[in-house]
Amino acid sequence: MTDSVFVTVLRFDEASERCIREGCATIARCLGRVPSEDVGPHISLIPTDAADERALVEQLAAAVSDAPPLRVVLSHLGWFPGGVLFLGATPTRELLEFHRRIHHACAPSPAAQWIELYQPGAWVPHCTLAMNVPTAALGDTQDGATAVFDLPMVTFPSCVELLLIDESRIESRHTFPLSLEPD
Repeated sequence: MTDSVFVTVLRFDEASERCIREGCATIARCLGRVPSEDVGPHISLIPTDAADERALVEQLAAAVSDAPPLRVVLSHLGWFPGGVLFLGATPTRELLEFHRRIHHACAPSPAAQWIELYQPGAWVPHCTLAMNVPTAALGDTQDGATAVFDLPMVTFPSCVELLLIDESRIESRHTFPLSLEPD
């Protein structure tokens, strides 16, 4: 990646984030790796190539400001090609509508990086647990993850965050609080 890209992510409530971080650390140790603290647990909503950050922030703020409380159920473990282990979110009507709302606010062009994976109708809502898991370790890693996570896990996302990502950094640019789930 040679250019910067904005990525909008959904952050978990504090208890869910702590649980996912602990699970990721356990999985990393099982793979003989040092646990990563790079981006933290999240669900990527959409990358965008929007050049006007101020306009993007205004559009996201408007999209999030009247969004109803969101409940996300992390219901299963899954694999993407290339050895990516993830917690899959149940694609509820509410979550898919929230994604459409954020997609519209970010207004990515068809040339935006990774956009084909994040289009409404193609997006797979997930939280990455480990990447580049060797094929020989897939079974053991899945067994370890199954032991760590009590699924389904109900989460209540706390915010949407706009990240700026380039070759050398990941920078949080703006955070948009979400309404919390009523008691």
